[in-house]
Amino acid sequence: AWDKIILPTINIVYITRYIFENIKPKEKIENLIINIGATTFGIYLTHWMILGKAKYLLNIFLDLNIHKFIATTVIQLMIFVIMIIVIYFVRKIPIMKKII
Repeated sequence: AWDKIILPTINIVYITRYIFENIKPKEKIENLIINIGATTFGIYLTHWMILGKAKYLLNIFLDLNIHKFIATTVIQLMIFVIMIIVIYFVRKIPIMKKII
């Protein structure tokens, strides 16, 4: 399993670092990246809540003969966006802001 998780992750980190090493994003984009980065721990803690639905969506995509890589990527992006929105609203609760 390490070759299916660790190697692609290392590749993504190095490719991203290489691409963005000398690029200074605009202030709005930089703030967006910082805000998304601030939600990642909350996403890690809460993503399990929608994984069951994601498996259901994956089966639907596969039944439609959509390539497994594309289906998985779309579902991962959907989970990420949904969880960013959820964590954004959870962080509005004063006590939760300190935890997440």
